[in-house]
Amino acid sequence: MITQIQTVVRLLKQGGVVALPTETVYALACDVQKLEAVARIFRIKKRNHDHPLSVLIPNTDALNYWTKSLPDVGQRLIQNFWPGPLTLVLQRAESSAACLLGMSESIALRLPDHAITRAILDYFPLGLAAPSANRTHQLSPTTANHVCDYLGAEIDYIIDAGSCSLGIESTLVDVCTYPPRLLREAALTKMQIRSCVSEVEMTAQTMSKASAIQSIQPNDLETQLTQLLSHLEKNSCIAILARRPVLIVHPQLFWITMPESVRDYAQQLYEKLHVCLQKKISAIFIEALPEEAQWSGVRATLQRILSL
Repeated sequence: MITQIQTVVRLLKQGGVVALPTETVYALACDVQKLEAVARIFRIKKRNHDHPLSVLIPNTDALNYWTKSLPDVGQRLIQNFWPGPLTLVLQRAESSAACLLGMSESIALRLPDHAITRAILDYFPLGLAAPSANRTHQLSPTTANHVCDYLGAEIDYIIDAGSCSLGIESTLVDVCTYPPRLLREAALTKMQIRSCVSEVEMTAQTMSKASAIQSIQPNDLETQLTQLLSHLEKNSCIAILARRPVLIVHPQLFWITMPESVRDYAQQLYEKLHVCLQKKISAIFIEALPEEAQWSGVRATLQRILSL
């Protein structure tokens, strides 16, 4: 792995674009000071420049370059959740290169909790531009194979560190204004955020369009699936992700039993959805999740998936 790290550092310093593992999802990274590499990430992701790139930083010292100031709520969140799956939106310093990343008045920063990526970040004191390693509107990648399937021919290197330990995106909190706003609930739940910043406000999640991935209620799951299968075309196949053993055996149904625990479910969610997509399944159904507070981050992630 040391050799891989050295290779990636060399490529990044030369202006390359690489895929790195994090505890949340795989990231598409470049040196923030390499303008062409930054532009290349926008092109690879097919991303509009008004949708900015986030930055992974090596330590809190990098905040001095990127931000005007760190409000008290930001300090509390950092003390509780960095390094880890929290991305903070902060007022950017006028002298910073945030505008090159698509930022205007703000900058999205995260200090990750992954040994390999932290070792690479040690060579880049300002950090790395590092959005998720997929194109816009694709499922997030949680393994190197997912990245290879999406972007393999278009990037310079992929570090394979196995599956991401958390498996869903970082939680995103905007502390540019007061009260702070929870823009994306994911690996950290709103309950966890409010445990240290009680005044945080929720931002409504928007659903963009219909999806081939749909939610299905658990109370009559077997009946609903039976009805769906009875009307299915001969060459079609559907999948169900459910937190229970197989209830229906049918040649046109791909049943995936998901874990009972929140952490294990989150870690496997994207991986199982990628399996379904590889099998060219016509529709994917996901059993609706429990309403308990500890599931809220995964429920919010599922709502975003349903709008892809």
